[in-house]
Amino acid sequence: MKKYLYILFAFGLLSACNSSKNKEADNKQTEMSTAQPETEAQNENIEITKAQFKANDMAFGKVQIVDFPEYIEVTGMVDVPPKNKASISPVMGGYVQSFNLLEGDYVKKGQVLFSLKNPEYINLQEEYLATKNSLDYLKSDYERQKQLKEEQITSVKKYLKAKSEYQSALSRYHSLRKQLQMLNINADKLSSEQIRSVIYITAPLSGYVTDINIEKGVYLEPVQVAMKVVNNQHKHVEMKVFEKDVQKLKVGQDLIFFQPDYPQKIYEGEVHLIGKNIDEKQRTVNVHGHLKDEKQAASLLPGMFVTAKIATDNHKAIVVPETAVIDEGNKQFILVKQKEENEKIILLPIEVKAGNSWKNLIEITPVQKLPENTEILIKGGYFLLGAGGGEE
Repeated sequence: MKKYLYILFAFGLLSACNSSKNKEADNKQTEMSTAQPETEAQNENIEITKAQFKANDMAFGKVQIVDFPEYIEVTGMVDVPPKNKASISPVMGGYVQSFNLLEGDYVKKGQVLFSLKNPEYINLQEEYLATKNSLDYLKSDYERQKQLKEEQITSVKKYLKAKSEYQSALSRYHSLRKQLQMLNINADKLSSEQIRSVIYITAPLSGYVTDINIEKGVYLEPVQVAMKVVNNQHKHVEMKVFEKDVQKLKVGQDLIFFQPDYPQKIYEGEVHLIGKNIDEKQRTVNVHGHLKDEKQAASLLPGMFVTAKIATDNHKAIVVPETAVIDEGNKQFILVKQKEENEKIILLPIEVKAGNSWKNLIEITPVQKLPENTEILIKGGYFLLGAGGGEE
């Protein structure tokens, strides 16, 4: 009888050991199949109240499977067409007489920007009037000598001299007239009583004043840029693409860009022109991109540096909003909604591998399979893992 009990006990112990080993093997197999990280955050659910959810402005969204862009990332700069920019320099030098503009002021085409004073302006007007007044006499003498020549009364020499003096004066008259027009002096209305020593420099286009380099009383040389006027309409982005990526580019490809300091503000555009030569020093090609909605870029200014992404291809990918991915140490997680009950919300942290981002969506590779349209926390989840859960 004792022997029989001993055998039963040994058999039971052996069965228990085998059961324990089988259970341990099953657990390992389950861990491998789900590939869950061995972290406290992943093993434990996070419980929050609906009041906390509302107070922290949280929101749920869906895990999606979409055609996601492959892209090349480049640097660029906001710019406007050359016809929308003007550097203001005087045709003739002079002393700055009046100037009241500040950088950023808006001016209309033809509006006075500043005035210059110089005695040479007087000399130019006097010479124009003198030449103009002499034209009638020289023309009359030329026509008289021409008539006398035809009647063989005068010599050819006198005729040619009269012709030369008249044509020289006429050329000088037109030259001086053009110079006065460039100085914004109306030659048609100019008279000896209206000669002035001050000229007015006007805006060649409507836009904003930038790069002011003058002040009152300073002599401004003809080659010196006094200021610039920039019309901010038709803004675009000029990008530098390395030659290894040029073969991936096509006109019409979608692109997005943003300022490095404000990555959350994204602007959309498309490739409009691709340069035809390589910069020998930087080994890059200039790529010109147009905005899809110019009104969207009202806050952008020419000269701003941007980071751009040009879409070159697509692939199927699992994506979530960028705000749904939470960094915890060296790992990244999303918070999956498990259930709602008794005014409480249960969330499960799932580790993911984050990839590329596009238009505020980020590609993820979950460590375990997630069904499409899985509901996840997409806003307000950072404090949950960082603070140790909703109760905190």
